[in-house]
Amino acid sequence: MVIKFAALIQSDFEDYSTISVFENQAQFVFPIAKVFSRFFGRSAEKYVYIAGAKCNSEAAGIIIVTDYYETAELKSKRLNVCWVDTLAIDRTYQKQGIGSKLLEHAISALCGNFDCICLTVNIRNESAKSMYIKCGFKDVGELYFGGPSGPQNILRYNISGS
Repeated sequence: MVIKFAALIQSDFEDYSTISVFENQAQFVFPIAKVFSRFFGRSAEKYVYIAGAKCNSEAAGIIIVTDYYETAELKSKRLNVCWVDTLAIDRTYQKQGIGSKLLEHAISALCGNFDCICLTVNIRNESAKSMYIKCGFKDVGELYFGGPSGPQNILRYNISGS
């Protein structure tokens, strides 16, 4: 299996809109086409990096990083923080290390621009949290309550050694 990682531009999005997760994961991941619609148009949200993974020319995963979440713990340290808004791996390609490698790709691309990268993961999504911890993320001990599917752990990965 050949895996390629690359930064994406808007013209790439149609290929990645087909990414679909398992039914039990759908409560934690919005449909990718809906996620893309948030970042383009008149009231587009800001993103700092979007990358995709392709396996044998098929869209296998996507990561979208923004800089607009803030938490009290991280604000108090005055860190330059970016956030994983979306990380989704198509159900066909899950459990093959693609999520970890896509996360590593994004961290490498953002190195030098941010002190740390953070994310939220639903407290019921133990498999995702476990993957993030294996990738070097640490639980900051704070919950985020803004998501539609309930409380989420906040995890942080220090990029600059902060």
